[in-house]
Amino acid sequence: MSDFNKAYDDYVSLQMSLHRKYRGYRQQRKTSIPSRTPTTTTTVIHMPEPLSSSFVSTSTSKSKTRTQQIHKQTNNNNNNDNNKDIIDRNIIAKELLNRNIHLSSTQFTGPNGWIFVGKHTPTQRNIAIKVFLRTELEKMSALIIKRSLPYERLCTEDRLVRVYEMFLSGQILYILHDYHRYGNLAQLLFSNNPNKKSLDEYYARPLFKTILKALNHMHQNKVAHRNLKLENILIDDNHQPILSDYTYTILVGDINNFDTIMATSLPYLAPEIIAHIPYNPIVADIWSFGVCLYIVLTNYLPYTPYVKADDKHRCLQFKNSNKLSDDVKKFLIKTLEYDVNKRMSTTSLLENSWFKIRK
Repeated sequence: MSDFNKAYDDYVSLQMSLHRKYRGYRQQRKTSIPSRTPTTTTTVIHMPEPLSSSFVSTSTSKSKTRTQQIHKQTNNNNNNDNNKDIIDRNIIAKELLNRNIHLSSTQFTGPNGWIFVGKHTPTQRNIAIKVFLRTELEKMSALIIKRSLPYERLCTEDRLVRVYEMFLSGQILYILHDYHRYGNLAQLLFSNNPNKKSLDEYYARPLFKTILKALNHMHQNKVAHRNLKLENILIDDNHQPILSDYTYTILVGDINNFDTIMATSLPYLAPEIIAHIPYNPIVADIWSFGVCLYIVLTNYLPYTPYVKADDKHRCLQFKNSNKLSDDVKKFLIKTLEYDVNKRMSTTSLLENSWFKIRK
């Protein structure tokens, strides 16, 4: 078993372990870090460009991939036993029926939530429904209930998944967005690739340039994704990538908004986040992007199982080095730069020579 496969098998349990440790760390720092006061009221947030006027019902309306196995096992161990009385499929189905959506299947279960597939009756369009327990999100300092995003600007980029509605019902948070039947990039690489071959640069280059353009669009609008990983890069019907999952996405205003909150999974976390220091989430996104590209090109993690303080003084090592061009090695070094002041922005990376290679 390769280092990557072993690390990937372990990363969910490590993620949960570090979250528990980090929550203890946050408790110790409460006296020195001003707490953020959550809003006392919650409202339904309607996203722009709904499916139709009947998408939200009115008073007169009628109401086994490898990655899946890893998340499902972790979810069963950590969440299902405690939350089985709260997360009830029948409750979810009834809630969605009030919004003209018929629940059809459970597609994916993760350590913190569930993804269902439903059909919007008036338009016959398939919809992905993400379901989270509010208490679980708040335990991990998720701010999704406490902030708003400029969706009207984000939706102008077609490589960002379109979110239709986000609403809270009881203790359950629902996020409704476009469904893409081909799954995500992790599934594409690991499920449909029995020999676990890495992706050739020729194919990875246009794929990741598209991803970087979408990420650049977010950053230009002062929005940080904060959960960029292979599982959150969906594949559409034209086999093009689409960024998804705004669970931890935040609007970055000024330096006062920089935080120490962890968001994405451990292998994708930037070193400044691991070190529990205030960080710029936009700069941290670049590190996560670099990890995604490194995995796709080498089938290994750049740091196993995640980057540590000692790695600061080590040069980035390349697995399968003979298969990588010098241009892509230099590109990866610029994204996986330990020093945040030297890590390049999306705008600069899009001008990198690696993207200009035609062969």
